[in-house]
Amino acid sequence: MSADLFVITPTCPAQARHVRRILHEVTDTADRWTGVTGEHLTNAQLMIRAGDITDHGRWTLTASQLFTLGSLVFEQRIRRSAAQAARAPRELPCMIAIEGNLWDAYQSACWAEIAKGCSAA
Repeated sequence: MSADLFVITPTCPAQARHVRRILHEVTDTADRWTGVTGEHLTNAQLMIRAGDITDHGRWTLTASQLFTLGSLVFEQRIRRSAAQAARAPRELPCMIAIEGNLWDAYQSACWAEIAKGCSAA
């Protein structure tokens, strides 16, 4: 993937809080996350240090960061039990929305990369 930057605009502050919570959790407990690779862990740590994920405004991320966040949000959503979802029912739509935004942007990044390769040939 190239170093092109992609912009994600969270639609509610709960999305940003949720994503930041996931980033902190994965950096603190990486051994308990099944899909975490070295690249995911490095991306998460760098995003925390740089303050890339803020409550308000836009997030400017690389394709690799998009993939990391999409993967982590997806895994967290799947891991949540029905009891947890029942305790915070308003959080689930935000989780699904930000996950969709991340994957849409990542898909765009992939198509842009493919288009660059095709036009160079």
